[in-house]
Amino acid sequence: MFSVPVAWGPWSEWGTCSSTCDAGIQHRGRLCNMPFSKRNNEKCVGDSTEERICVQRACAGIISKIWICYY
Repeated sequence: MFSVPVAWGPWSEWGTCSSTCDAGIQHRGRLCNMPFSKRNNEKCVGDSTEERICVQRACAGIISKIWICYY
């Protein structure tokens, strides 16, 4: 019988940033090719999701406040 090793598949592309301006969060995931192996009770080790900070253009309201404070 052919045995497939338990391992993570490739990461998906990063998702859309949670914010349209300033900083937000992006997520991505991956799937275990065999979530629970009947042989030796093996499982994929590590996280199935990741997140990172994404930075968009500056929010317009913040730019206006900076100019107001400046003058």
